[in-house]
Amino acid sequence: MQSIGDSDSDEEMEGEQEEGSNSDDSDKAITTGDKKLRGKAALKANIAEEKKIRAKEASMRKKGGSEPTTIGDFERLLVQDSDQSYLWIQYIAFVLEHVDVDGARKIAERGVKQISITADNDKLNLWIAYMNMEAQYGSDESLAAITKRALDVNDR
Repeated sequence: MQSIGDSDSDEEMEGEQEEGSNSDDSDKAITTGDKKLRGKAALKANIAEEKKIRAKEASMRKKGGSEPTTIGDFERLLVQDSDQSYLWIQYIAFVLEHVDVDGARKIAERGVKQISITADNDKLNLWIAYMNMEAQYGSDESLAAITKRALDVNDR
């Protein structure tokens, strides 16, 4: 527990840490590639990297922009809008191509759980894609189970 008197000492310590952090900027270092940068150069490198990431995200959000090329790209886009079935379907296709069927099933499961109830068409699109994936890569039993689940949660 913290008493009233302790809060003053905490504030003083925070003030000292802030002052110390300003004077120690030259001691902070980041590694980019083969170089180790310090101080203002490190800050500039961080800002440049952040700008590059934001520009890539903005281009991916635009219609007709560049396609996501990594799992991280898909995850960032899904954080922004998890109700887009086309994004989930692209992600599933990407994982099928680069990883395996089990990974794609996990993404499909996440998608059918995360798309909101109000996005009926998107939810239905994802269920159809999931059933198609099971028809192509799964067994008859797994397809029957997914179809039953899809019929239970969607309008028949």
